[in-house]
Amino acid sequence: MRLNIEEMKQISYTGIRRAYAFMGLAINAANIESFNDYNLSKITKYVFLPTDLPTEEVKKIKIEFKDWIISNGFQEFLGSFEVFLDNIHFVYLKILTSKHKITSKDATKQHKNFKMKGVIKKLIALEKISNSKSKFFDHIETINIARNCLVHRRGLVEKKDLNDEKYFSLTWIGMDSYIEKFDNSRIYIFPPDKCSEEDKHADKNELIKFEWNLRSKKFSIGDSIKLNTTEISEILMMMSHATNEIVSQLFEFSKKNNIKIEKV
Repeated sequence: MRLNIEEMKQISYTGIRRAYAFMGLAINAANIESFNDYNLSKITKYVFLPTDLPTEEVKKIKIEFKDWIISNGFQEFLGSFEVFLDNIHFVYLKILTSKHKITSKDATKQHKNFKMKGVIKKLIALEKISNSKSKFFDHIETINIARNCLVHRRGLVEKKDLNDEKYFSLTWIGMDSYIEKFDNSRIYIFPPDKCSEEDKHADKNELIKFEWNLRSKKFSIGDSIKLNTTEISEILMMMSHATNEIVSQLFEFSKKNNIKIEKV
């Protein structure tokens, strides 16, 4: 079986890159204090806001604009990830039909149903086929809840979103970097909340190390989901790793079924 694996990955990667660039451009523009041109058209009859809004009102618009672009960013990378999963599912079905484990008619029906599912149910369906659960599943589940809050309720958390007693806990994996001293103590370089005022210079033979660690952010009912650019970037990085992991699981499944996948 010949597959263009890189092309399949690019479906997800493109969504990640678009979300990263679009959010970056928009948020950076909104943060420019002197940039306050909010009217879409210069034609008077199409203007919906006064051209001389007070500075404080413009600041409120820019804050809401940043929230709006983040919600669209989440929709972009998760939507692309879902299309990527559709393509992965199709390959699984090709393997199963080639081994006569399901008929072509059943495969067509299953794929049609799969494409109607949301991202979490897609991941669950893939897990049932491959017998491999993504180590990022629980995190993607919370990211999907955050996406729903951002897109459908302007970021507001409701009771149905709670997953941690009385809180909605958004989780993801981020990378820490630190200097490992000779006494095995650590001086963190990143993230900022772990850093101290100590000198971050590594002496000769001291190592700079990296490790993945859990990140989490809790929200109560009525809170609005707010994320900074570093947190969003870490989530995007995690989604790229989830993409790679799912492709690896597909290769493992093909090996177990004695199907060789050749990269195009």
